[in-house]
Amino acid sequence: MTVFDKDTFAVVDLETTGTQRENNNHIIQFGCAIIKHMKVVKTYSFMINPHREIPLSVQNLTGIHDEDVQDAKDFSYYAPQIIDILKDTVFVAHNVNFDFPFLNYELVEHGYEPLTIKAIDTVELAKIAFPTLPSYKLSDLTAQLKIKHLNPHKADSDAYGTAVLLIKIIKRLERLPQATLNTLSSLSQGLIRDTSWVFTSIANEYRKQKHPLAKEYMQVRNIVLQKQTHNLANNNSGEDNHFPINDQTKRKLFANKINYRKAQVDLINHIHQFINNPLERAMLVEAPNGTGKTFSYLFSYAYQLYSSRKLVVAAPTKVLQDQIIEQEIPQMLKITKLDLTAEVVKASSHFIDLDGFVQTIFSNSPNKPTLVLQMQILVWLTETKTGDMMSFSLLAIVIQFLRRYLIQGMPESAANLRKSTFGI
Repeated sequence: MTVFDKDTFAVVDLETTGTQRENNNHIIQFGCAIIKHMKVVKTYSFMINPHREIPLSVQNLTGIHDEDVQDAKDFSYYAPQIIDILKDTVFVAHNVNFDFPFLNYELVEHGYEPLTIKAIDTVELAKIAFPTLPSYKLSDLTAQLKIKHLNPHKADSDAYGTAVLLIKIIKRLERLPQATLNTLSSLSQGLIRDTSWVFTSIANEYRKQKHPLAKEYMQVRNIVLQKQTHNLANNNSGEDNHFPINDQTKRKLFANKINYRKAQVDLINHIHQFINNPLERAMLVEAPNGTGKTFSYLFSYAYQLYSSRKLVVAAPTKVLQDQIIEQEIPQMLKITKLDLTAEVVKASSHFIDLDGFVQTIFSNSPNKPTLVLQMQILVWLTETKTGDMMSFSLLAIVIQFLRRYLIQGMPESAANLRKSTFGI
C-alpha cells in the first residue's frame, strides 16, 4: 500500500531536433511509461516526423536518423492521442522543465490547449531521495540503482527507466521518519513546478497514520538522526591475547592467511622487543617496499592493547589511511583473532554543525541549489551514522554551504563547537 495508489503517473521523455523550441526544433520521438499502483503498466513510443533534417549531433546522441522518421506521421497526427494518454495523470520527466514546456509548445503550435496537469521532476527528487550518489544523469542513476536501461537516449527506454526510478524514489521517501517528511514538505515549496506535491502528499498521509519514530533513529529538534552504535572491544574474549614469542606459533597463525616471511617476522620481533623495553625511547626502522611494515607494527602493538592502552597511527595520506582501515587492520584481526576495534579520528571540521544547519532551515533560502542541498542533508542525516561529510558526494558544495551559512556567526570556542557538532 502506498500514498499514491490512486494516482496515475505518465513518465515522459522526448527526443527532439534541438533544445530551443523556437528555432524550428521539433519532437522526433515521444516515449511514455504509465505507472499505476506503483507499477509500470503500459508504455508508448511514437516516432514523429519533424519535417526537417535531424542534426548530426542529435543523431549521434539518440541513434535516430532521418530515415527513421521520414515515413512517420507528424505531430499533428499524434497530438490527440498524446493528450488522451496524459489526461488525468501526473506528468513526470527527468528535467521536467525541458519536456513539459516543449510538449506544450508543440501542442499550442498545432492548435491545442497546453497541458495544465501536475508536473514533477525526477532530477530534484533523485537528488533528495539519494543524496550520496555521485551523479544524477539518468544513465548514471539507472546504473547505480540497478535499473535495466537498454537504450539510453531513446525516448521509450528513457521513459521506462525514469518510471522505475520514480518508483524507487517514492519508496525511499515513504520510509523516511515523519519529522523529516514534515520538514521536507515545508521546504519543498520552492522546488520545480509541482514536485513539492510528492513530499506534501506523503507527509500529510503519514500525519493521519501517526508513524512512531523507528528505534534506529533519534530526534534532535526538527531533524532526525541515525542512532550511533559504539562497538567497544570485549577484552575478555576466549582467544589467547598474549604475543606469540615463538616463531613457530606465528607460522601457525599465518598459515593459509598470509605468507610466512622471515624478514617480516624478524621486524615483528624487533618491534615487540622495543615496545617491552622501558629503556628504549625511539626506534628507527628502514625496510624495503613489500616487507610488510604496516602489518608488522600493527601485529606487534595489537597485543599491548588489552591493558587499557590505545594505539594512534598517523597516516600521511588518505590513501594509506584507507589501506590501514580497510585492509591491514582487518587482516591483522583475522590472523590474531583479537577482539579489538579501530576508528578513524577526524577534526570537527569534517562534521556538520547541527545548530547552524537548523538555523538555515528556518531562514529564507537564497536560491534553488541551497534549498535542494538543505533537503539532501535532511535525508542524509537519517542515513549517516557518523555525520562525516566525506561520505557526501556533494562535499565541495556542502563545504561552501557550511562556510557561507553555518560557520559565520557560530561560536568559536572549542567547547561550543564540540557541543554542537554531530555525534559529540
